[in-house]
Amino acid sequence: MIIRLLLSVLILSGIKSHAAGWIAKIDNAVLDLDEFKKVINIQKYMVGNDKNLADPMGGEFEKRKLLDSFIEEKIILDAASQKGFSSTHKDVINEFTNTRSTFLAQFFLAREIDVSQIDIKEADMNTVYLQEKRNLPKEVTYEQIKPQIYQKLYLEKMSALRDNYQKKLEGSYKVRRFKLDDFYIASVSSSKGDEQKIKKSAMEDEYQKQIQQLTEAYSMKESELPAAKITELKTKIREELLLARLIEMEIIRTGFEKQTMVKDALVLFQNEIIKDQFFQKEFISKIKITDGDIAAEHDRNKKAYENMSYEQVRRLISDRIRMGKAQATIKEFLEDKKMEARIIINKEELGKLK
Repeated sequence: MIIRLLLSVLILSGIKSHAAGWIAKIDNAVLDLDEFKKVINIQKYMVGNDKNLADPMGGEFEKRKLLDSFIEEKIILDAASQKGFSSTHKDVINEFTNTRSTFLAQFFLAREIDVSQIDIKEADMNTVYLQEKRNLPKEVTYEQIKPQIYQKLYLEKMSALRDNYQKKLEGSYKVRRFKLDDFYIASVSSSKGDEQKIKKSAMEDEYQKQIQQLTEAYSMKESELPAAKITELKTKIREELLLARLIEMEIIRTGFEKQTMVKDALVLFQNEIIKDQFFQKEFISKIKITDGDIAAEHDRNKKAYENMSYEQVRRLISDRIRMGKAQATIKEFLEDKKMEARIIINKEELGKLK
């Protein structure tokens, strides 16, 4: 969720009927050039010095791709507005309130962590492949599994960078770690004396989410996990919660949230939530999955599900089918909307942008 929100192209909802500078027109609506520039600046900020991500304005293709996404997002937000989904919708407000601090932390980290240090070499990926080869189906080739290996190594290196950053932050704060079964499992204090404590219940809530993902991924029950593995997982979660609190305090100390770009990014983030709520209520929740759909998918991939319980298989297959149908339905919806609209691109202004 966190990585998807950061990498998705977001859009401000502001539309002016008479704009001095415009980048595109959808029927009678004018998409303001300055609003598009805000999107560009935020995209560049999020890409930062990560050489693994393309410059969003690196060439004509990248520029047009970003503008197309800008236009598509506006079309979706207009459709959502017609159905009552806006910043004042109850579910949008709740989701924004619950995820706002997480988004801010990720946006803050975009420049605090030097991801240019991450260098995934072909030899490293090949080594991992050879180590894991015996556990893979014979028909799976290196090229097929390469993207997953790359992601695995990238996340490992990113985790190491985050750990180093956390150690750096801890030098400016007083951090205490308590026992994992204490009511408070950790606390963070600033030089001013204000203290934030982390409850065991916060760790347990996150543990339940992660343990469900873990047991489903490896087709096992929680009771089958070694006690050492459970302790390791809870310790890892405590460190994640500690880093989150440290970042919250850094955001306050630096006045990060008061920056204009950050305010713009929060509006963009809220618009993404509007879109998600619209899709969930108007499309995804209405998708029907039959027992026949589940049986057909199970028969096609019996080996992949052979070690799972009936409940796990049913939930996993249902989620996969629902996601596939949702993507197809949303794609068709968007294509229809674009076909109905008269879209004009200001190629001259687009060419000037860098």
